[in-house]
Amino acid sequence: MRDPVASAATVDLTLTGLNRADRVVAIPQASLLSVSTGDSYFYQGSALAIPRGTYLIAAEVPTYTGSTVTSQTLVFGKAAIGHGETIRLDGRDGKKLTVSLSGAQATVTQLSADVCMSQDPGGEQLLEGGAYGGTGVSIYAVPAKSSDITFVYSDFLTSSAGASYYLIGSKAGQIPSRLGYTQRASDLAKLTTELRSGAYGSSEFNWTIQSGNGEGFCGAGQNQNLSGAQSLVSYVTPGTWTTTVSAYSQGSNGNLDQNAYLYGTGRYRAGRSYTNVFGAAAVGPGPDYPQTSDNYNDPASRYALLSYSPSLFDSPVLSGGQTCCDRSTVTLRLGSGVVEKRTLRTNGLFTESIRRSGWYTLDVTDSRSFPSGGTPALSPRVAVSFRFHASSTPAGNGAQQNAPLTDASCYALGLNSANQAPAGGTTKMNITVTRPGNAGVASPVYRLKTVEFYVSVNGGSTWRRLSLRRIGSYWQATIADPASGYVTIRSIVTDVHGDVTEQTVYRAYAVT
Repeated sequence: MRDPVASAATVDLTLTGLNRADRVVAIPQASLLSVSTGDSYFYQGSALAIPRGTYLIAAEVPTYTGSTVTSQTLVFGKAAIGHGETIRLDGRDGKKLTVSLSGAQATVTQLSADVCMSQDPGGEQLLEGGAYGGTGVSIYAVPAKSSDITFVYSDFLTSSAGASYYLIGSKAGQIPSRLGYTQRASDLAKLTTELRSGAYGSSEFNWTIQSGNGEGFCGAGQNQNLSGAQSLVSYVTPGTWTTTVSAYSQGSNGNLDQNAYLYGTGRYRAGRSYTNVFGAAAVGPGPDYPQTSDNYNDPASRYALLSYSPSLFDSPVLSGGQTCCDRSTVTLRLGSGVVEKRTLRTNGLFTESIRRSGWYTLDVTDSRSFPSGGTPALSPRVAVSFRFHASSTPAGNGAQQNAPLTDASCYALGLNSANQAPAGGTTKMNITVTRPGNAGVASPVYRLKTVEFYVSVNGGSTWRRLSLRRIGSYWQATIADPASGYVTIRSIVTDVHGDVTEQTVYRAYAVT
């Protein structure tokens, strides 16, 4: 339901505050969320033009000694704005936020009090606003109750050894009147974030960690710009956290262009240790499968439509993301006859009508490059071949249905920060086989018949099949590495129905 006073016309809003010293001050920053539209607006110290309507406002009210900021106070409010006006936010009753770490020595680098605001009471948290402080700046928050908000405190600390501590807590529906918190180092989870080179050719990583402890992914976050491969040790409040990496490549013109965005989400428990590896080998096919559905290209068609979007350069240990850039050749065959062959660019979609039921093969070869030119040292080329039975008639209600295929993710253990194995040694490769989820119509699931794994040390000219050992939910191969060069890998998974997925990753990892 739209706000009754909402209008396309805009009005000028100015914000001021009453600070802890009972003085009127300018508001340096504030976040505004429209209750009717969910649109976000950011106030930055001067009049802001916004549509008429009702807004949730989270603002920072500073207190000064002379010209020096000595404290920041978080004030939350809700206001109907129907004409140009100045709103004064009262920060005089703010309560001091204190967050302490026991059992470890670390210095506070950023303390903040935030609210995550929702368009609908108790709904998804959409926008963050808060008060932040550096060295010598105290943080306060004015108590408030509202089903539109979740309060979040965050304290980022750094030890003399370079370890980071992320202390996070949240309270739904209110900014509490008591804001004193203590967390023990022994109750935190240890998270090592390892950043590797070679697989994505990155010369810079932008690392972010965000809390998912009750406030969704709104709230505390931290960015670090890192040059080259390295390892970070963090101690985090137990709960669900998402870590992301943006990878960049440098072109001949000196520009850094983003070529990959990767993320992973994990739930971390108190007193336990975890490792997230970004840029791990082997970069290969992701869990994207050919699908059939109604022919949306031609609604009058009685034939099923096959669709497939290659996503062949995924991390073996992360849950998602995207990469740039690649060029793929997709060939669809019925038996030995070619039905269609096309070339696709990044995020391209292959579609073709299934006019005859039968056993089809979908072959894809995909090569990637950086936005600025050049190719990654590792996994520059990937190939995948799917064999599956497709019907000319859409399944079920005509919604999309994944073919009953598999995806094999291969993770090489024991590599160094450049994804290299020592010459003449052995490398263990973990192979995890996943099946497609349901994409509207349930996908058939058939028992696996064979899982095969092959390696090549001459770029795929010759292959050697390796034995596999089943360990819980995955298989493991032991690879005898050459004296130098690269190792290329191939997996072939077959089910009892006859469906086959063959995946090849060229130059999966290096040997030095």
